Amino acid sequence: MPWSAIGSGDLTLLGRPIEVATVLFDALYAIHVEKGAAEGTVYVPFKPQLVQYASERGRGLHLLADPMPRELLGINALFHDQDGRVRTISVPKAHADVWRVGWTVADVLGLAMGLAGEVGVREEVLPADFSEVPSPHEVADLIEGYVLRQQLSKLQGFYISEAQVDVSEYGDSRGYLPRTVKRTLDVLRNYPIAQDLSAKVRYVIATEAETRAMALRLSRRSESSLRSQLHLIFPEAISRLPLWVLQGVDLAVVDVEQRGKRPELFLMTSLYKVMQGGDRHHSQPDAKENEAWLRTALALSVATSGLRGSVAALWGLTQSSRSQMKEHLYLPPDWAAPDGIRADPQADYAAIRKWLSDSDWVALGRASPWHWMLAMVGLLDSNFPSVLESSALGRIFGILSKWTCGGAVPVDSPISLEQGVWPFDGLETIDDEACDALVEAVSAAVHGVDLLLDIQVVRVEHGKFSRDPHSDEFTDASGVGWQMAKAQYTSVGPGDVERVVRNRLRLSAWTESRVKSTGELIAVYWLGSKLGS
Repeated sequence: MPWSAIGSGDLTLLGRPIEVATVLFDALYAIHVEKGAAEGTVYVPFKPQLVQYASERGRGLHLLADPMPRELLGINALFHDQDGRVRTISVPKAHADVWRVGWTVADVLGLAMGLAGEVGVREEVLPADFSEVPSPHEVADLIEGYVLRQQLSKLQGFYISEAQVDVSEYGDSRGYLPRTVKRTLDVLRNYPIAQDLSAKVRYVIATEAETRAMALRLSRRSESSLRSQLHLIFPEAISRLPLWVLQGVDLAVVDVEQRGKRPELFLMTSLYKVMQGGDRHHSQPDAKENEAWLRTALALSVATSGLRGSVAALWGLTQSSRSQMKEHLYLPPDWAAPDGIRADPQADYAAIRKWLSDSDWVALGRASPWHWMLAMVGLLDSNFPSVLESSALGRIFGILSKWTCGGAVPVDSPISLEQGVWPFDGLETIDDEACDALVEAVSAAVHGVDLLLDIQVVRVEHGKFSRDPHSDEFTDASGVGWQMAKAQYTSVGPGDVERVVRNRLRLSAWTESRVKSTGELIAVYWLGSKLGS
């Protein structure tokens, strides 16, 4: 008989799982929303009812099913556990047909059980390390599997089922796929199977950043809140990906040439350059729009890392100042700013001033580049006003003020706000030229401030990183103790301080800002052990 059940190895004849997933989804969804012979009945996608048919023309899959009353389905989906027993799981009520098909696709691909058993939003993770370093081919397979599982979880309703952006001219017509679902399918369809490992790594970093944005949007419940947190999505994305993934691209994490860049700025600038190495998509409108938002997020991450590192040094340098930060913000009159901006920054300035004074580590960790720009202006105006004549600082302020106050993209921009795919719907972007200008200006401004204020940035490798978690006192490599404030520390990435091996010795590594003429320690920076190892 040409008809047979689908075996575990049969799907490989149709293509790689990430390719088969979208074909299966499209076909099963079309069948599932097709009305049965009787009113109110539908065909239910279920793995045992899928059979394959081999002929001279090739191999095809068929769903052999009798229609059943839709009301009996409720909000349930079916899948099999590792023992082959049928399990049911509840799916979100809105667009339940979509999520039911998503579970069936995962079941057919043998991934459903691994995606089940969780409550609420579930996070896919990659193994942190291996007993042996994986080969590039193994890394590519692991990345592909991760992207597949991550996007399948979205097709089962996680994250995107809670996106309230699907009302459109299509209304609630049955068979309409929400744009959030179409976006997920596009991520699978456009996975760069035929490209090299670096393209795959760039792709997984971008999709991970998009997923982080979804998590932030859900936790904040509005696009305006995501806007204020957009600078966090790339640091969080690379913090979630294991080092062996990041090693698939030429991502520099250490300033080995000692060019005076602090580690966070060096890392994020390197990531910004790496992510421009190839287009994730060439023809999908949704993808091009998402690229614009992700590029904006990455440029904002660069600005945050650079400005925060410089503020940490300025905070340490001005500890003995009687007026470390004036109560009221002064802006140079020749700095370009949108109408009305000069009255608006005071509240944001007061907030970052308080966070710095209170050593509020959590608030400082989430502060936006706009906050750090205002902090730098306040510190310089109070102590070194002539430094504010830097043209690079003025350029940064101009770009960030436009972003913060709206109007980053003109109204007639080809990327319209109404077309944005959740979680980026309703958000404006910074155009490509301005993103590049922001990244360049941040590096120039930070370097310029260091030169003018006699600040030296040095990398240190020593047997022990000695920071007292209670008093924040720091003991340097020479054994000298320094009383520090939390605002004088910055880091990125999870885990303890970076570790390196030198002559078979395992050392801690960090970066310091010091006053060149006196050797005074004014700030300490480090990468988490996962990013810096």
